[in-house]
Amino acid sequence: MPEWGGSACGEFEEFEEKIKDAGFEYIGQGSFREVFARKNIVIKVPLNKDGVTDNRVEAMAWKKYRENPTSRGLLLAPCRLLPNGCLMMVKVKDGKRFYPKWITNAVCDGRQVGLYKRRYVLYDYACDVTERHQWERDWDVESEFFSDRSWV
Repeated sequence: MPEWGGSACGEFEEFEEKIKDAGFEYIGQGSFREVFARKNIVIKVPLNKDGVTDNRVEAMAWKKYRENPTSRGLLLAPCRLLPNGCLMMVKVKDGKRFYPKWITNAVCDGRQVGLYKRRYVLYDYACDVTERHQWERDWDVESEFFSDRSWV
């Protein structure tokens, strides 16, 4: 995985060109990652070190919970971490008209939920995993977003 020494812009330009050549299209971005999609797959490309951490958290959470609910009762979209720090995830179908009870009762990051194999799953869950802070300590990383408490 790349070492981050400041701005991450440009770290993944070559990779982005490769996935675009393979038919992936840019579909949007959040604060820390860009997302590209092709058929039933999305790839989350980090924009900075927090994006890499988010990818690692989601991959670790999927590895731990798989088809089972998290400690907060959340179901997760399957994914895997690529060797370069990007995340490959299933593309879920839009299902935002009818939220299941576990979504409406949970405080989820923007209720980013969709249908996968007839089940509602979260597709952006890096901030919704209770183990995140422990994993960051284990990895000896600190999220700039969570360390900046000025917004509290």
